[in-house]
Amino acid sequence: DSVAESLLDEYAMDIGSAETTSPTQAKEEFTLLIEGRLFRHRTRLGERRFTLAVSDMYLDVLDGLWPDHLAMLQDIAMSIALSAQSHAAALTQFAEQALSERRELRNAAANAVISDLLNSESVQPTPDFDENRIERLPSQLSDLIT
Repeated sequence: DSVAESLLDEYAMDIGSAETTSPTQAKEEFTLLIEGRLFRHRTRLGERRFTLAVSDMYLDVLDGLWPDHLAMLQDIAMSIALSAQSHAAALTQFAEQALSERRELRNAAANAVISDLLNSESVQPTPDFDENRIERLPSQLSDLIT
């Protein structure tokens, strides 16, 4: 039961309907559920478009988390500036904490994407442009920059 609660808490994924009597059985049910959902998305989009769609989802989540991340870094910098004994110590301390915050940002974004993938019926496809093809800008934007 704690495995199901953990999945619900962390990924907003409910496997409560699965009849599991052990963590091993819950893990097997969860694995089958994940594989099925991801297979459905991949099959519908194709591997390349699926990968592009997941990348776009990740970037969209990062865009949403970015303002809070910057505010956190600013708070850390202010806190360190007020308490550091030297400039070098402050820089070292900030670099360590910023790296930790960056890891947390990436983990939060990855968890959000995983949750979206596992809980959505469909993933929106991303346009797939050939490597040799240049995407055309909208005419109004093109007119502005030329």
